[in-house]
Amino acid sequence: MQADGLIKDEAQFVRVAMGHEGESLDEFVEAHKTTLNDIMYFPTRNAYGLSSVAGNMEKLAALQNEFENVKKKMDDDTKKATKLEQKIKVLTNGYQMRAGKLWSQIEATFKQMDTAGTELECFRALQKQEQLAASHRINNLWEEVQKQKELERTLQKRYGDLIADKEKMQHLMDEYRIQAQMQEEIAAKNRALELAKAEMEEKQSTFAATEAGVESSGTGQCSNAEETFASAAHVSSSAIEADDVPVESSETGH
Repeated sequence: MQADGLIKDEAQFVRVAMGHEGESLDEFVEAHKTTLNDIMYFPTRNAYGLSSVAGNMEKLAALQNEFENVKKKMDDDTKKATKLEQKIKVLTNGYQMRAGKLWSQIEATFKQMDTAGTELECFRALQKQEQLAASHRINNLWEEVQKQKELERTLQKRYGDLIADKEKMQHLMDEYRIQAQMQEEIAAKNRALELAKAEMEEKQSTFAATEAGVESSGTGQCSNAEETFASAAHVSSSAIEADDVPVESSETGH
């Protein structure tokens, strides 16, 4: 507080000394700033002066000098900054490399988090839709199951009918096969009968020729021929009777 008072007293003294005691402190400060902004260093004079009263050549030289000073200052600062960067790079190179690796991992993690969040929202939306459509789907599936059961019953019934038809056809085929076999047996017996008749006729013709050609053989030979003819006729009649019995049984079975 004492320093503030001393500064104010000094400012009041300067204002009175310069004849500005009627002006306010703010106006005095503004005038001081304007004066400072108007001051410029002139290298031709090697001294400071007001730029408002200086010539153009002096202003140009002053600005060039200021530019050179600023450029030199910037170059010095750039060199210092480069040296500091090199030192910092030597000290923090390992940290920078590790930070780069960690940053790539962090970016990948955040990307995965974003992707997972998007997928979560999608799955939540799908869950809501599935919950709304669940009852409708259950009803549709129940109807499909009932239709499938009805179709299975129909197919099973059709399968049973086809099996019955197959068995019936198999039975008919067996009967036809038996009938064909019996007919073949009958035909074979008929052929045997015809052969027996042919043999009997041949024997009769032979006997007739023998009886007509040989009359001097005597009564004994005639009797022998008659016995032979009688035995052949008996054999033929026995074969005919044996053949007639199966024929009747086969016809009865047919």
